Amino acid sequence: QTSEIVKVATLDQASIRLSWTGTPVGVASVEAQNGDNEPWYPLDFGAPLTVDAVETNHQIVFNSMPFTAIRLQYASTSGSGTIDAVISAKVVGG
Repeated sequence: QTSEIVKVATLDQASIRLSWTGTPVGVASVEAQNGDNEPWYPLDFGAPLTVDAVETNHQIVFNSMPFTAIRLQYASTSGSGTIDAVISAKVVGG
């Protein structure tokens, strides 16, 4: 599953909060783009963003936004449930 595209070119900082109910198991990822006609590429957080039945949420924090757009992807491996993602952002010194 792939989220809607979020334009972030004018943002300085942002966070995405993933929360889930049920027993979904899988991996979430964030992809970025540097221009409308450019390819999407995955962002590397140093470890997979795992969704499992043990935890119930995950916070992804961006201290800078050096791209024009982002989108969230989720690949399920088992289980079932509901996953919500909310992005919060601000412009510093705007």
